[in-house]
Order: sequence, then C-alpha cells, then structure tokens
Amino acid sequence: MLNESCKVFIRLPDDFDKNKAYPLIIKTDGYFNLANWDKALKALNTESILNEAILVAIPNQFFIDTRNRDLVPPYARKDVNTNPRLKHETSPEIFGKADLFFAFIEQELLIPIRNNT
Repeated sequence: MLNESCKVFIRLPDDFDKNKAYPLIIKTDGYFNLANWDKALKALNTESILNEAILVAIPNQFFIDTRNRDLVPPYARKDVNTNPRLKHETSPEIFGKADLFFAFIEQELLIPIRNNT
C-alpha cells in the first residue's frame, strides 16, 4: 500500500491471553504522547474495558511529510494550512493519500496483528 517500512508500537495488556478478545486502539501520531497513552490506559480502574485494550501506535510525522500524506483524504483541499510552510513542504504530492493509509491499516497491519496475537 504505502511501499515503505513502517515502525509500529504495540502495547499488550499485562495479562494478555492469545485466546481472549481485546478492544483495539489505533493511535496515529504514534511517537507523540505514547508513554502518556500507556500510563492512562494502565491507570484506569480494573473494571474499565480500556484498561485491557491493545494499543497500536503508528508514527506520522510532519518533518518527513507522512502525516499530511496519511491523514488527509484525497478529496481535501491541497492548500489548507500551507501558507506558512516552506515551498518544498507544500507540494501537492504529499497530501491526500489517506485512503492508502487506511488500506495499510486494514490489510497490512490488522490482519497480521489478528493472526499473531
């Protein structure tokens, strides 16, 4: 889908059991506040279903253009929030490929996670 390597961070519940179903949280901007998300999930009371969630964090970063590429839908305006950016950072090619990113999540990320956890 994306034709690139992607580092993904996965946090399993402390008492993870491969035979049990778990809620899944997929977090974009995976590098940002990842430790805080982990702490928040662990701090929830024991009755909370989110305390037992699997957290998958996918990095999307401004400085290598993957955030705009992955999170902006193909039909979105290409000129939104580009005025203050440098000219090389406003190239239309870096925007509007969220459909490929969602296909990556569905076909290349979730299927292996489902089969291996």
